[in-house]
Amino acid sequence: MLIGVPKEIKTHEYRVGLVPGSVRELLHHGHQVVVEKGAGAGIGFGIISFGLAWIALRARRAKRLIGPQAMVGHTAIAMTPIMPVGQDVVGQVEVRGEIWRAMLVPGEAPVAKGAQVTVRGVHDLTLTVSAKG
Repeated sequence: MLIGVPKEIKTHEYRVGLVPGSVRELLHHGHQVVVEKGAGAGIGFGIISFGLAWIALRARRAKRLIGPQAMVGHTAIAMTPIMPVGQDVVGQVEVRGEIWRAMLVPGEAPVAKGAQVTVRGVHDLTLTVSAKG
């Protein structure tokens, strides 16, 4: 989605519609942000316009990982105990606000509920995890 940040048109109105943190968040979620030239200039915020443009440029250059493979390397929290694969028990973990099925890397000791784990791989809809540490 393309999101525009216009400059002020009312007299004595100096606010800008987005702060740099909001722009960063929008760009992180795949949106495009365009800041109108002169936005924030009413009280010397020309530098803010420059800063927003700089953030947008950096975000465009950043490599974006999407899909399940983007979770590899992230920390997750065990929502249930996770047992070794040899037993028919597969646990659940929460990673990036989502609940996923999880199994341990072969040879790992069981993981207790609430423990931190690291995502090592993704197969179908099941994450392979190992104990963090």
